Amino acid sequence: MKTSRSSFGLGSALLAACLCLVSAQSALAQTTPKLYAVARQDALLRELNPATGALISSVPMTFSSGSISGATGLAADPTTGTFYALLRLGAFSPEHPGDRNLVTVNVTTGAVTNIGPVGSAAKLSFADLAFDSNGTLYGVTGDGSIGQPRTLFTIDKATGATTPYMPLGNGGDGEAIVYNPDDRLMYHASGVNLTGAIPAPAGLVFESINLATRTTSPRIPLTTTTNAAIQEAAAIAYAGGGAFIWSSLDFNQSLVFRLVRVTSAGVVTAIGTANYLVTGLAFAPTVPTITSTTPAGAIAGSGEFRLTVTGTGFLSGATVQWNGASRTTNVVSATQLTADISAADVATAGTAQVTVVNPAPGGGTSAARSFSILGTPPPPVALTVGFATPQTNSTHPSNQNISFTISVTGSQTGVADYLVTTGGNTVTLRPPTLSGVITAANVEGFDTLTVQARNATGAVLATGRIDIFLARPYQPIQSSPIRVEDATCTLEEIYEIIKFFLGDVPLTSGTPPRQALLAAAADLVAIDLNVFRAFRDNVLSTTPAGRYYTNVYERMSFSLIAIMVREPTQAVAIYQTVQDWTPAIRALVNGQGGTVTITPAMAAQVQTMLTNLRRSATGELAAIMDTEIAALNPSSWAGMTIGQLLARVESQQRT
Repeated sequence: MKTSRSSFGLGSALLAACLCLVSAQSALAQTTPKLYAVARQDALLRELNPATGALISSVPMTFSSGSISGATGLAADPTTGTFYALLRLGAFSPEHPGDRNLVTVNVTTGAVTNIGPVGSAAKLSFADLAFDSNGTLYGVTGDGSIGQPRTLFTIDKATGATTPYMPLGNGGDGEAIVYNPDDRLMYHASGVNLTGAIPAPAGLVFESINLATRTTSPRIPLTTTTNAAIQEAAAIAYAGGGAFIWSSLDFNQSLVFRLVRVTSAGVVTAIGTANYLVTGLAFAPTVPTITSTTPAGAIAGSGEFRLTVTGTGFLSGATVQWNGASRTTNVVSATQLTADISAADVATAGTAQVTVVNPAPGGGTSAARSFSILGTPPPPVALTVGFATPQTNSTHPSNQNISFTISVTGSQTGVADYLVTTGGNTVTLRPPTLSGVITAANVEGFDTLTVQARNATGAVLATGRIDIFLARPYQPIQSSPIRVEDATCTLEEIYEIIKFFLGDVPLTSGTPPRQALLAAAADLVAIDLNVFRAFRDNVLSTTPAGRYYTNVYERMSFSLIAIMVREPTQAVAIYQTVQDWTPAIRALVNGQGGTVTITPAMAAQVQTMLTNLRRSATGELAAIMDTEIAALNPSSWAGMTIGQLLARVESQQRT
């Protein structure tokens, strides 16, 4: 069977799309975060296999100011990825209230940084730690605590200071807590089941805590279908999907802990055993970051939209939260998410907080990024601004400052200032002042004078502008003879000579230019340069097209001079053309453009001159000449009056 080229292309496109999808999904594949454990009787930080409980690796925890005899809690801050632990410092004592210190632990090196004692003054014996999604650290005291046993506290991460949060009361010895970011509940296990049999007696408690209302749920009954056993919960880690990993002391075997999997409904499954007393469990978080949101803000009442969140560390299953509430999220890549924001989310003005939360196990919560919801903008001000003086397209001496007066039509209510700009000038006026001065030294040739009326926030309420022109002062034509010698000159000297012929600067070059160039130029000294100055200042300056061509000349003049230096015959042709066209330009300046007809020779002369220049031009000059030769088409000028030619050029609306 034959396969058409189009069907082959479609198949290739589909295959490429599938490969891209597979690649993207692979890049986002949820890798199981590392599970770390600390033990009651030693100073080792262990990495465990969460599926089997088997030891993967261990590293000694080291403390520069003393020895470590054990640990009773481990938790990872989901907003920073930092691990915190409750360590026993000094000699091991099974029951010694108040001997716990809050520390941070580098899980790679085992290095410990001490924060301080936790609850020692009140003789509190903390048994476990847990973080909520916002990075608030909680601790729970054990049954052996002399002060406030079985109580939930908040703990200052910087100082170790404790604040009672709520009494728990249920259960007995053995306390463990963990936060479930999926249902936003803290889970608490307490009590002893001497036989380990499941269903467990009432003395073994498993319950959830609503941190917002500070209430506990009814006891969650524990059941099993695999003969799993729990005697005393010593540590809990949330494994995601509504399931927890518990470590449970086995009273029948000294220094043996069982690891079991417990769902939030209380179903228990055996995982494995460990020959050390696991008293702290925590998964390593992957903390995402937000670098930008698109859009960055919205107008109150603008309706629903899709928010794009850009950043790093987004895992498969990551969710965007709006003021702490999850929104329907699509994971585009590890660096981009999209979320659907409802109309209700932006119904009123204010600031929303956008965060990204990675899924458990491990989790991770980004720092919040502010999203501004602006109030409905006020109706536009009925205002028109412009300039009473100067007039548009007006010409001013370049050595004099320009006085201006703003014209205002309509209400000025809400106007905080008027910003007037041109060239290098910025002038700010505050009502009722409407007049100011522009410094002429900062205006060059053709320019635009702009005024903006602004409110107190800088928003532009109205804009007006006019075009102005600063004429350069004329230099007298040199009357002294020019020596003609067979010599070379620099490019700068040639530029000076050309500017002299245009009447812009006096001739000061001491080195004679090339004989052919100067011989041709000497014939042009008799040209009435005032004609061309008047043509520039009084004719070209009055129309957009004229200003365009003047600006092109000023920008490209040095490139043209470079061609004439390399090819003196080009200079001869240019100056001859200028000389031959002088009568026509004079008639145009004098308002007699209809009296001079362009001859075929004049048209051909311009066509040949431009064609030869284009052949030598490069870069921007070449591109401009390609456009202008095609647009002007000098070979078609024959038979037109000079006035008709000017009208034709102006009709092209060059800007």
